[in-house]
Amino acid sequence: MLIAEYDIRGILGKELTFDLIDKSVSTFLNFLKKKGENFDYLLLAMDNNKNNLKVKEHLIRKFKFKFIGSLPSPIFYYQVIKQQIPGIMITASHLPKKYSGLKFFLKDGTAWKINNLKNII
Repeated sequence: MLIAEYDIRGILGKELTFDLIDKSVSTFLNFLKKKGENFDYLLLAMDNNKNNLKVKEHLIRKFKFKFIGSLPSPIFYYQVIKQQIPGIMITASHLPKKYSGLKFFLKDGTAWKINNLKNII
């Protein structure tokens, strides 16, 4: 499992489980609620990794997201800022295809600090 300042990444099903994904997203949603930010949905995008399609389908079933497509990360950040809606990018960036990951963004496009997840990992 790789935990950077602004994202989590791991081998899907081994280090990065759906349970951990659910806990991470729930922690992010709770953070937003505590800040008084309530949204009907969050934005969601992914890169073209096949594992990320599984993560996307899981997240859409469990949470309220507006999927805006398979996009490069900078385009996703732009959409978060433009729409003023927080979001999650499903990507493991430059890592091998067996990895997947989540990047969390606030409505102003800044990354949500992953240290908020330390207590659940």
